Amino acid sequence: MNRPRQRDDMKDFLDQFEEAIYWHQEWYTRVMKTLLLRRPADPDILKPDAHQQCHLGVFLGASATPEGHEATLEEINRLHRKLHETARMALVAQEEGGRIDEEQFDELEEIRSLFFTTLHGLFRSVIEESLECS
Repeated sequence: MNRPRQRDDMKDFLDQFEEAIYWHQEWYTRVMKTLLLRRPADPDILKPDAHQQCHLGVFLGASATPEGHEATLEEINRLHRKLHETARMALVAQEEGGRIDEEQFDELEEIRSLFFTTLHGLFRSVIEESLECS
């Protein structure tokens, strides 16, 4: 995989990454709205490979990893997949007439928290590195 090395490469990575984070926060809002309002889930959210098709998944699959952040990116990919899987399980249970219980909700929120904390940690690290390149 190619590595962004120059300041412009890092800026491009950060711009795209920031947009992907925004869209993933919007996705999570859609999931929560669906659960709270007990609506049918959008079909794109229920797909088993939704983590690869969302804005963030496409970005992660196509973007070069900033050098030295491979382990963090692996963790982001793991948490991203787990977040989508956990949300899908809660939505499917609800669509089958069930209701998300407190344990499922807590698991979803814990994964969301870890996921977004890790995402923002990578974002911050790359910003700091790009400033060092200036």
